[in-house]
Amino acid sequence: MIVTKYRIECSPDQGATWADGVDVGSDSPTVQMGNLANGTAYVCRAFAANAIGLSDPSPLSDAIKPCGSTLECNSALVPLVGGLGLVLIGGILVALFLLFRGRSHGHVVAVIDVVHTANIGHGSKLGIAMVRAPTTRAVTGIVADRGKTADLKIRRLRGGRFEVRDKISRHVVESGETVVIIDSVGARHALVLRAFATNAASRVASRR
Repeated sequence: MIVTKYRIECSPDQGATWADGVDVGSDSPTVQMGNLANGTAYVCRAFAANAIGLSDPSPLSDAIKPCGSTLECNSALVPLVGGLGLVLIGGILVALFLLFRGRSHGHVVAVIDVVHTANIGHGSKLGIAMVRAPTTRAVTGIVADRGKTADLKIRRLRGGRFEVRDKISRHVVESGETVVIIDSVGARHALVLRAFATNAASRVASRR
């Protein structure tokens, strides 16, 4: 008897169950199955049909897996693409770190009484602590101090200005302008603050 059509069925569970099949003409070179899930492995079988009925099923095909993207079609690429993604992210983070590290943050130099000089760092909130001799309480140096116990609290303002607060008063001065401040023991000092746009050649002065 002449075969008039073929019936194709596919199973997602190695032949335990079969989805609805499709019928194609005997002269059709290809068949298109619908309702198959991407990423699921299917085995398929075929029946020949004529006026008498259906033949026995053919042997099961090799497993095939419908896919909707390159990664679904090539699962071996998933770890490779994931690894490349991690390398790319790592490279971006390293580049950002180097860019931030090499970036100029600027710095502020403070001079007290034309004698004591220190780099007090960068940022909008700064401060100065006086270093004193343990016996005479005379000022022997100055260091950066952003804490609550600082002798001077300094805030950088727009336009290259500074707000300086000592124990009793507040002053607004330009970069390079001299201002008289009073320290925690009541002594008066001449203070000059200078803002620089470049990175400092010396480290921020701090207590040892």
